[in-house]
Amino acid sequence: MKKAAIGYILVGLSLGLLITNIYHNVYLAPSTSVELFRSIQNTGDYEEVKKLLAEDDTESFSGEDYEFISNLQNYPHIISQFTLLSYQDTAYLLRTTPGTEKLKIIQVEELPDNLQVYFQEMVKD
Repeated sequence: MKKAAIGYILVGLSLGLLITNIYHNVYLAPSTSVELFRSIQNTGDYEEVKKLLAEDDTESFSGEDYEFISNLQNYPHIISQFTLLSYQDTAYLLRTTPGTEKLKIIQVEELPDNLQVYFQEMVKD
């Protein structure tokens, strides 16, 4: 009987951890540009913000960057969200609605050659 109770407790704890992890990834992790900005600004610690980085790349987002963005006196004039579609011969930049549950396209621009090269180099790293 004790083994069954311990088994139920372990299953319950495992489910609790799984649900907590899913909740964090779905509801607490930023999914739009506006949510990302708010997460950076509302986090009181650069170490917490580093958890939002895809890799541990502190060169692309330094402590100084964090200090500037999180400073309440440095509020951005615009928060935009973009999608880059890069093809072999051309690239398009789609500006989408920031902070909405479903993305809608606001603007589409074919990029000039110099910007195409810039973004292609950026993604190679």
